[in-house]
Amino acid sequence: MSSPLEKIKSLVPYLPKGDIKFAEKFLQERDYEALKELTWSALERLNKAYKLPELPKKYADIDIDKVRDLAVEVWDYYYFLYPEELEDEGQYDDVEED
Repeated sequence: MSSPLEKIKSLVPYLPKGDIKFAEKFLQERDYEALKELTWSALERLNKAYKLPELPKKYADIDIDKVRDLAVEVWDYYYFLYPEELEDEGQYDDVEED
């Protein structure tokens, strides 16, 4: 069974191209809060893009399910490390999922 960090690292390549280098940097620096925010932002952008009449070309090759998996893994790992942050959990309740 792979570790949470191994799972996260294996899913990073599924992010939009411009986000991958930042995700790798945040992992290297162990900045899991920044990684959490980056993955959430990517997922929000993808959700909005999928609601458009035509999907922008820059998102055409992205597997949104893999990005969702990454976001879940990052959030689980983050809250495992920082359980006290769970009290702010409701801050993203207004975001819709397809």
